[in-house]
Amino acid sequence: MISVQRVISGILTSYDQYQPLGSPRPEILLYLHGWRSEKNSWRPLAERLADCGWGGYALDLPGFGGTAAPPDAWSLGHYAEFIKQFIAALSLKQVCLVGHSFGGRIGIKLAAGEAALFSKLVLVGTPGATTRGQRWRVVILKSLASLAKPLFRWPALRGARHRIYRAIGAEDYLARLDLQPTFQAVIGEDLTSLLRAVRLPTLLLWGERDLITLPAVAALMQRRLPEAHLALIPGAGHFPWLDNLERSAEIIRQFLPSGKL
Repeated sequence: MISVQRVISGILTSYDQYQPLGSPRPEILLYLHGWRSEKNSWRPLAERLADCGWGGYALDLPGFGGTAAPPDAWSLGHYAEFIKQFIAALSLKQVCLVGHSFGGRIGIKLAAGEAALFSKLVLVGTPGATTRGQRWRVVILKSLASLAKPLFRWPALRGARHRIYRAIGAEDYLARLDLQPTFQAVIGEDLTSLLRAVRLPTLLLWGERDLITLPAVAALMQRRLPEAHLALIPGAGHFPWLDNLERSAEIIRQFLPSGKL
């Protein structure tokens, strides 16, 4: 693995390059991490696939890890454009994007309009379709953004702040105060209507016990994506490749040569 820092689209960007062993495979894997995560989360999987001939790049998205924060509030479109610039700067071809959660949402946004950039997609625990429960969660988060801060100035409520956010599953909103406007923009965009436009072989890799992005979301995405295959990892949660590296790597290895399982 080689660690690199490079300015991409005006942002100092940190990324790792994984060199393939033996005869390199045609696909280059581009790993995009989830919210509150960073490129190092991919290391076990990236090293395992590099040992099998698939080289790749794992980068810290703007605002995370070793990459500078965006200059202002970014949407998914901004992040998608950033990844497009990253691919161009490194002259990458035959890219298979491997995106986890937030990173997968960036992949959907980009692939729907720029499919020529990619050969395949691997979406891991990605909230790419909105169920009724998720729509309510977005409404609650947007309401909290405008109402909760004044309320939490009251001394009696200050201690309850984190408990209230945890109760609705909104810890991500509190995690980075400087990225709250970006987080609102990112979760506020419903990608369901874009799925039909993603005409690439797509692997949906899910933990069977994912409580962050439920398997029901994966099933909905499978029905809407034209070329999707769903693979569930028994006993795994929101980070299936960390819970079961061998099975996750094997499923991806089977998917990469033909795009089918």
